[in-house]
Amino acid sequence: MILTAGQVEYNEIANYIDVRYVSAPEAMWRLLGSHMHGRSHAVMRLPVHLPNQKRVMFKNGNEEEAARSRQTMLESWFQLNQSDPDAQTLLYTDIPYNYVYDRNNWKRRKRGGNKIVARMYVVNVKDAKRFYIRMLLLHVPGATSFKFLRTVNNVIYDTFKQAAFHRHLLNSDEEWDHCLHDASTYQMPKQLRQTFAFILCFCNPTNVLELWNKYSIDMSLDYLRNNIEAASWNLALHDINATFGQHGLSCASIGLPVPTGNAIEVQPYNQDEEREESEQRISSLNREQLAAFETITTAIGNNNENNRYFFGWPWRFWQNFSLFNIIIFHSG
Repeated sequence: MILTAGQVEYNEIANYIDVRYVSAPEAMWRLLGSHMHGRSHAVMRLPVHLPNQKRVMFKNGNEEEAARSRQTMLESWFQLNQSDPDAQTLLYTDIPYNYVYDRNNWKRRKRGGNKIVARMYVVNVKDAKRFYIRMLLLHVPGATSFKFLRTVNNVIYDTFKQAAFHRHLLNSDEEWDHCLHDASTYQMPKQLRQTFAFILCFCNPTNVLELWNKYSIDMSLDYLRNNIEAASWNLALHDINATFGQHGLSCASIGLPVPTGNAIEVQPYNQDEEREESEQRISSLNREQLAAFETITTAIGNNNENNRYFFGWPWRFWQNFSLFNIIIFHSG
């Protein structure tokens, strides 16, 4: 730190050198000109991405050209396996030990394979599609395409998760099936929905849809009292989706049916009963109430009118008579 004309000049490098302590072994090491550090192995990071979702660098206006011409290491590995029989016996993570990546292509390595450490990028289990692609890449050698990864015993599955399951890379859901079966015997439907949501959030079961289909009625019993099955299941899915939302997930990302509409339970009513009650209440209105009732109901029935009405009497007076009658009248 130097004071110059009343100003402070701070030289961080000079201060570091001035206060640095060099021990005798380090001083001798430096005097002999020995290397202070070195690198033994090169770490090669292997990308994992979904079809048509690779990262590409481009200049403005060259987006499509860059996407077509630029191949990732994964896509180049697919291409290599289509023409090189030796590469077809290797996993994605084994390729860097035998091939070198040069100009968007894998070329056979001549030397240095023992100085490489290959690592695939880690994928969070919540990113389900990429997670199962990574799992397949760790166990399937010689893949020639993403479709190849989804193929097991000549059967092409719709998702990478299904392919991983049929390759016996995933455990069965027997444990979670037993858990939900036991919970359904003593838990209320709301508690059962929460248990189901927590299992899906933190335990990563294999066949989510099968568990839902098996216990959907148990999880919807409270809604089934007043709704049909489809509406009850939809309301139950809304509750489950709300629990997912607290953990950054959704029914769509988990693999459950996506709930529709709003999470509002609509209570059914009988139109004949509503009409009968409306007639009884209308007959009990006094002259002022009946006039207000007829004016408002006429305006409601006439879509061309754009009128607003204000109750001048005490609210309790109108609440007990006119307003409630209007609601029942239109319900019936």
